[in-house]
Amino acid sequence: MAIDFPASPTTGQLYVFNGVTYRFSAQGVWEVVTSTSAVLSFNVQTFVTAGAFTYTPIAGMKYCTIECVGGGGGGVGSTAGVAAVYMMAPGGGGGAYSRKMVTAAVIGASKTGTVGAGGTAGAAAGTTNGGNGGVSSVSGICSANGGLGGLGGGVYGGGAGGDPGSGIGDVLAAGGPGGGGFVGSTTSNSQCGFGGSSMFGGGAVAPAWNTTSTVGNPGRAYGGGGSGATNYDGTTARAGGAGAPGVVIITEYL
Repeated sequence: MAIDFPASPTTGQLYVFNGVTYRFSAQGVWEVVTSTSAVLSFNVQTFVTAGAFTYTPIAGMKYCTIECVGGGGGGVGSTAGVAAVYMMAPGGGGGAYSRKMVTAAVIGASKTGTVGAGGTAGAAAGTTNGGNGGVSSVSGICSANGGLGGLGGGVYGGGAGGDPGSGIGDVLAAGGPGGGGFVGSTTSNSQCGFGGSSMFGGGAVAPAWNTTSTVGNPGRAYGGGGSGATNYDGTTARAGGAGAPGVVIITEYL
């Protein structure tokens, strides 16, 4: 009995004819699959733009691993300079990480999700906190919290890393904290104000200490915290660095 294969098959898709399962390979040939439970290949969908998205599984997906990283916290701005005084504003915390493995049945036809935005940069003058990073999630199945913004208003505390406690996943990890700030007449504490790192690293490096005022640096990788701004003998207040957006990575197994 002849088998009526489709004229335009989908690469990697499983087809059943007369009780036998076939797969159309990347080489353009039909292969017999002995077990429909076997994983034959994988596909990765990555969502990097802050805001809402819709995840639609690839045809033939059996299960997937979802990874979420929350947005990084924003760094604090610096005040106007005071003669012979160094000022380093605090950095924001890195976004938390979560991972969850689920079956195709749990996902269904599609699921909505969100990529957490990076926290906003603290305003010049240093009187306000850096913004908190947003939560990254997939429809209540997997989620990771954002890092907190650095503390302004003379507190000089670095932002806490994203808290894994209220995240959702099989594996949960906190983001790294941002570096605290410093005000003084010496450079001995110049390793301050950096942004906290996420699972992907990327916490912002604090600006170099010099004789000018410098804006904070933004987070460099998914969920990286922004750094604080710096000032010495300057007359201009500067804004902090913004945190980097988070990310959602879905690895599909076919």
